[in-house]
Amino acid sequence: MKKDVFRVFTLMFVVLAFAFFTIACPTPEPEVEKFSVSVEAGEFGSVSVSPEIPEDGKFEKGTELTITATADENYKVDSWTITGSSVTSGGEKGDTTAVVVVNSNLNVEVFFTLSQKSFSVGEVSFLMKKIDEVENTTLGDNGQSNNLEHTVTLSEYWIGETEVTQELWEEVMGSNPSYSQGDSHLPDPGEVQEKRPVENINWFDCIAFCNKLTKKVYGEDTEECLYYDSGDNSVYTVEDATAEKVPSFEINSTKKGFRLPTEAEWEYAAKGGEDYTYSGSDDINAVAWWGNSSGNSNSKTHQVKKLAANGYGLYDMSGNVWEWCFDSCVEIFQPASGDNPVGSSGSARVRRGGAFGDDSNSCVLAFRRDRGASSYFNGLGLRLVARF
Repeated sequence: MKKDVFRVFTLMFVVLAFAFFTIACPTPEPEVEKFSVSVEAGEFGSVSVSPEIPEDGKFEKGTELTITATADENYKVDSWTITGSSVTSGGEKGDTTAVVVVNSNLNVEVFFTLSQKSFSVGEVSFLMKKIDEVENTTLGDNGQSNNLEHTVTLSEYWIGETEVTQELWEEVMGSNPSYSQGDSHLPDPGEVQEKRPVENINWFDCIAFCNKLTKKVYGEDTEECLYYDSGDNSVYTVEDATAEKVPSFEINSTKKGFRLPTEAEWEYAAKGGEDYTYSGSDDINAVAWWGNSSGNSNSKTHQVKKLAANGYGLYDMSGNVWEWCFDSCVEIFQPASGDNPVGSSGSARVRRGGAFGDDSNSCVLAFRRDRGASSYFNGLGLRLVARF
């Protein structure tokens, strides 16, 4: 009997002792695995992280971070370098965000690049937007019989934010040839006459304008001009344009002169990195002045930048006025392909974008037409391109 009682008390003592030891000395939990995180911004921008990086610079394994890059004015995100951990979205060239799941030490650096440049001639300023180089991109539309899908590669270039305005043309050339001016062709209420697109100009006029603008920006003795008299290799002039001389021209990345866009440059910029019917939208009224009384134009041109921009920040690439391209149009049934292509044969020249008096089909960004180089009318203007 005494032995049984002893055994019971002994057992109770062991149980109580074990319980006390368990409570007093719990099993230590395994240490949470953490990894260091470093996020840096290059020049001309900043980055933020959500959730914020703690003081010790470490996050628990499995934490999802959203990293946001913000560029300074006139700059944009160029590229990301991300090492360690897993990127679940973003973080590609041009992206403004990256989502990363921390599963190892993480290092992030974001780089920024100039996105636009402003120029002034007298009291008139204009903006050029940077278009990054692209390889083997598809242009055209198989629904357009004269612009079937084709592949091009383009070097970096800069393109005018807007069509050339009447005030810029007059500042450079000394006169305004536009039909849409004067008391009988007033702008809509609230719009500024001088900021309507220049029109009523032929292709030769545009060539001379580009050279004169280059000299206004870089100096009269500049060697930056891109258009030359094919006869004596002198810089192409207004007198050459009046004589309708065809200039010699070669895209020269070492020169900063202004010029007309190639057709491929025009269409790629008009797409704006998007897939819309018109430049910037499937809703024509959001981005284009078109259609005379059947559309929204009220049978006239309009001040630039009054409607929405496309994805590259470019305005009026559908509607308002047609825009001359440099290319000859003997290849009208199929535009040029390849690396920095230029259609180079024939007397007619390409025009793109449609105008205020055209139907919606003419404003489709893949639609293309030609026009004799000496032709001009009140719905035909230009947009600038350059390489800096």
